[in-house]
Amino acid sequence: MMNEFQPITRIEENDVFLKKKRAKLQKWYVNEYMTVNSDKVIPHKNIKPLNSLSNSDGIKIKRMLMQDKKLIQNESKNRLNINGNKKIENQEQKSVRETQGNTFKSEDYILNINQKNQFYLKKIFDEETLMNFNHDVKKIQYDNIKTGVDKYSILYERYVKENYRKQTYPNYDKQFSENALNGKLNLVFGDSLELLKKLPSESIQVMVTSPPYYNAREYSKWNNLDEYLDNMKEIIKECYRVLDNHRAFLFNVGDIFDNPNRLTRSTWGKERIPLGMYFINIFEEAGFKFVDDFIWDKGEVQSARHKNSFRPYPLYQYPINSYEHIFVFMKHRLDKYRYPCPICGSLKVNGNTQSEPGVQSWECKNYDCFERSKSNRGKRFSLISNIKQRNQNEENKIDEGLIQKWRRDIVKFPPVIKINSHGKNTLGHTAPFPEDIPEYAVKAFSFVGETLLDPFAGSFTSAIVAAKYGRIGIGFELHKENIIVAKKRMAQLNYNSGYKVIYYDNNELVVNKYKRRLLDFE
Repeated sequence: MMNEFQPITRIEENDVFLKKKRAKLQKWYVNEYMTVNSDKVIPHKNIKPLNSLSNSDGIKIKRMLMQDKKLIQNESKNRLNINGNKKIENQEQKSVRETQGNTFKSEDYILNINQKNQFYLKKIFDEETLMNFNHDVKKIQYDNIKTGVDKYSILYERYVKENYRKQTYPNYDKQFSENALNGKLNLVFGDSLELLKKLPSESIQVMVTSPPYYNAREYSKWNNLDEYLDNMKEIIKECYRVLDNHRAFLFNVGDIFDNPNRLTRSTWGKERIPLGMYFINIFEEAGFKFVDDFIWDKGEVQSARHKNSFRPYPLYQYPINSYEHIFVFMKHRLDKYRYPCPICGSLKVNGNTQSEPGVQSWECKNYDCFERSKSNRGKRFSLISNIKQRNQNEENKIDEGLIQKWRRDIVKFPPVIKINSHGKNTLGHTAPFPEDIPEYAVKAFSFVGETLLDPFAGSFTSAIVAAKYGRIGIGFELHKENIIVAKKRMAQLNYNSGYKVIYYDNNELVVNKYKRRLLDFE
């Protein structure tokens, strides 16, 4: 039998470039003109062996391999029949030609592209998963190419995510997750670390919180600073697992003046503790990428602490803290799963490079794709670029006022006023979260219908704001009595829609559903 991989004798053997590229040529030839059946390579009908190509055909292939040259072949429009050099138009191209206003007349396009993707899908999914995926593909309804490809991509991404969860964290609590991840507003009571462990990997699209400060409140006490930081480290590590890939965590924290209890428990041991610095290290150790640090200017100083007005001399004067950090961290887990081209839906893509550390990019190698560059390069994309581009619609548009407010990395808005003129705490929480921070997190880092989690919910401001703006708002809070605070916060934020209260009673999951906010504790 003739060896299809013999050298191309009709092209000069001393061509150094061709020798270097021969392996790539053979791989391309097999992919384009031959069928791979297990370990056998079977030529298509009427396709000549590689070593018997004519001069013109050999030159055509050689020119295709030459990079940084002019357009070599126009495969996206016409396919050359090697036998007769006759231009033929395949069925997909015929459908494209019949397209009017991007309305695709062939209802079989997605089925056809999915059939061509089977070679790659079999490498990704097991037999049962692939069968379910193919079944769901048949249910996709679309009016035009873009809609069909978007729906196909979303379905594929969902199956890939489930595949990843099976391989990395299969034993999450399905009953808890089903209740916590669905609905509008979910007030979940329990230990944050234990609740996080019950969630599936990469099931939350944005996180925002302010942690309990080290020994600053009655409800947040630790023996020393190291114990506190170790506790936060465990929680943030779980947050990394639960946060979806290429998504953001906004973390509000300020420095404090307290005793770290490392040397002494006496009052003379108090010092300025830069919590922000410690948390940056914790987040980076967990795998997060530090992106931004907004300085929240909380306004004029009200306290007279550290003023030492009776000693206006050097070394007596110290400023009082009137700002906090709002850190932005991103999760970029390097994901080597191939993703379909956002233009044609083909999985025939090559790993290009990383557009930034942890973000894999791809280039479409489907020569029938509807978009090719002048040099015949395919569409270049990444998973996050696909997600961003297909969600550019009116409901996700950020209002100009919010953009301008957060344009600079120093933002100024007052903290929540909780003490009235009579000295009474009207909210019932010692450190309520301002609406401004979760509003920015929701609108700038998530899309309508996605899920926000605040692992230290407190008054549940973040979850309530998320629900207000069309997301699923989830808050984890240790103290169940904060349900009263949450209802007062709902009233302040004009939220009067459905919500759920979720907690465990003697290891039994309890889920109470309410159609609207009630003024008393049900």
